[in-house]
Amino acid sequence: MSSLETIAPAPSSVSPGKAWLRALDLTASIARNRERILCTVIEERAAQLGDTPALLSDREGMTYGQLSQRINQ
Repeated sequence: MSSLETIAPAPSSVSPGKAWLRALDLTASIARNRERILCTVIEERAAQLGDTPALLSDREGMTYGQLSQRINQ
């Protein structure tokens, strides 16, 4: 997968199990490209998916854009 390739969020109708399998598939390339660091990946995702939720908890959430801003503080 190219670092410039856009990845669409999984549809909300996808089961949690399938969502986890998709996440594992999307992150498998990380082991093949060990020079990439997490902050770079998050910045790329923020450019592609700015308002898409990146982190969620039962009390709050953060989009990729917000997470990128927090990393760059």
